[in-house]
Amino acid sequence: MIESFSTRAVGRDRKAEFWNNLVGQTYSGLSVDALDTQFDAHLFRWSMDGLMLMRPRSAASVVARRSHVVQDTATQKLTLHIGLSGHLGVTHRGHDIALGVGDMVVCASEEFYRFDC
Repeated sequence: MIESFSTRAVGRDRKAEFWNNLVGQTYSGLSVDALDTQFDAHLFRWSMDGLMLMRPRSAASVVARRSHVVQDTATQKLTLHIGLSGHLGVTHRGHDIALGVGDMVVCASEEFYRFDC
């Protein structure tokens, strides 16, 4: 299944709420703080046999995942993030790194991490 979502059709006062609901459903525990009052974002989401690929594009923002306890190790997941444009600051497991175009980072989905986009 291929899906496309955008904040363009959402009123300015609801864009952040709409985007946070969408990313929270797509990436469990994720939240976004927009750094621009003109925040616009778009998400392509592909689902195939238990594998999900996402390509978000947005205005400058801070993206963070709250850590949560996973009781069943079979439900633990890894998330691969690939820099497609610009620069990205990442905080994960107590380390701060800078990513550029083509750089990748793998994060444990049940742990806290933060992106400064």
